[in-house]
Amino acid sequence: MSQKLIYLFVFCLFACRGVVPQESQRIAFPGTGDSGLVAWKAGMPFLVSAHLIDTGCNWGEAKHDTVPLMKYYRMAGSDNYLACLYDLGEGTFGRWLLFEVTPAGKVLQRQYFYHGNYGGCGDGFGFGRVDHLFYLRICGTGSAFSAAYLYLFQQLAGAEEQESITESIWQSIPGRGEQYEYLSGSVVSARPDTVVIAYSWETGKNYRDTVLRKVMEQKVFRMVYVKENSHWKATDSAAITAYFHE
Repeated sequence: MSQKLIYLFVFCLFACRGVVPQESQRIAFPGTGDSGLVAWKAGMPFLVSAHLIDTGCNWGEAKHDTVPLMKYYRMAGSDNYLACLYDLGEGTFGRWLLFEVTPAGKVLQRQYFYHGNYGGCGDGFGFGRVDHLFYLRICGTGSAFSAAYLYLFQQLAGAEEQESITESIWQSIPGRGEQYEYLSGSVVSARPDTVVIAYSWETGKNYRDTVLRKVMEQKVFRMVYVKENSHWKATDSAAITAYFHE
């Protein structure tokens, strides 16, 4: 008996029992083109079929069919996509789920990235592409403290396999009343082995019960990060000591 006939026999056996082999249950990834968003109505059947979500969570509550569920990009030199989903799975803290998937819907790998407390930095998806690299923004929050960190990469890897880069930090200064420090940055260029970020740092005083603040000191500088053994390393240790306080 040929392999084709054997496969047909097995398929019919499963079908008669009401069980369909996993390959035939697969739903194609609902994305087209080089990048885009996938809405809830189109995305949920795929996520369920690919076993990417916890179906015990109430994903559909207060959600509309057209609300974006996933964001995706086509990977360089490949037909595959890298997609991002804000996951409502286990644990108290928010987390991003990134996964590589073929157009046919086969998930090749997945990685979770956890926020430090809740995801309060930035709006919408913290996932995008700048120059030659993908980025994922992770939030850090605490008592009188808020920060954002960027993972920058070409190929998907776990958080423990790479080093994030600080994008911003806001914090009050202990023992100095309403005085604060604020560091904010934006990516100037992003290449596979080098990233340049322009930073602005300031310290000042917040006025209680108002949105006003008085800037007392301000600095503007650039930081070059180079990749060493899959980790981003800052080239200016003096600036790290002076302005990156956590």
